[in-house]
Amino acid sequence: MSTDWRWEFDPDQAHVAGGIPEHVVAALVAPRDPLIVIVRIVPPLDDL
Repeated sequence: MSTDWRWEFDPDQAHVAGGIPEHVVAALVAPRDPLIVIVRIVPPLDDL
């Protein structure tokens, strides 16, 4: 996988979540951290 790839449109949090109550944003963001850990631990399917 290329490390040079990136999104052409890279909105900030204010653009994506603007107007949504903070407690809702926090509830949606909370599951993100364990998923990031899993993605870093599990090898890509191409490598299996």
